[in-house]
Amino acid sequence: MVRCFLAAFSLFCCSILPAQTIHWTVQPRYEKVSALNDEIFRVVQNGKVGLRKADGEIMLQPAADSISPFTEGKALVLFRRGASLLLSLVVHEDGRQFQTPAMYVARDGFYSEDRLPVYDSRGQYGFLDEQGTMAVHCNYMSVRPFSEGLSAVVKKKSGKNRVCFVDKAGVEKQLDKDFAKADFLTSFSNGEAVVGVEGAQYIINKY
Repeated sequence: MVRCFLAAFSLFCCSILPAQTIHWTVQPRYEKVSALNDEIFRVVQNGKVGLRKADGEIMLQPAADSISPFTEGKALVLFRRGASLLLSLVVHEDGRQFQTPAMYVARDGFYSEDRLPVYDSRGQYGFLDEQGTMAVHCNYMSVRPFSEGLSAVVKKKSGKNRVCFVDKAGVEKQLDKDFAKADFLTSFSNGEAVVGVEGAQYIINKY
């Protein structure tokens, strides 16, 4: 009975399809189309990636190697340089585009509190702001995403790795002198962070 129903349904579909008119939101000339939101589509043509609006307006010609999903309303336009991803533009959901300095982005890099972690040709890390300009200079060996207005960073000091916090303007916030030899630090979550000193870990409060 089920087989008979499926066969009849297939014949019914075949009989009505010629009468249907398909209206494409984006004309089918791309190898791949994926929605970043209701209005903006990521399109692939000849292996390169661009952006197009639902009404057909081309936001960005397919030329990039990769375009990230929107995070905090911002997408990253990226080009491969060997094993690294070079950032070219920051695109906002409202269509604004901001060219960036020649900085690299980690494959899991994303905006957090309007700050994007990037690294330079020396492998030193810093942050761009929401318009793609340098907010925190690349002076750090590693950085964590911003949380509660601060990022935990690692820098070389007197030949040793030392940690501290940095705010969105790039101002460093040192730990209490009791943690002067700290070599591990997380960003804050719910007002708390974890700091490590010579293998021991402690919880510190922001307030």
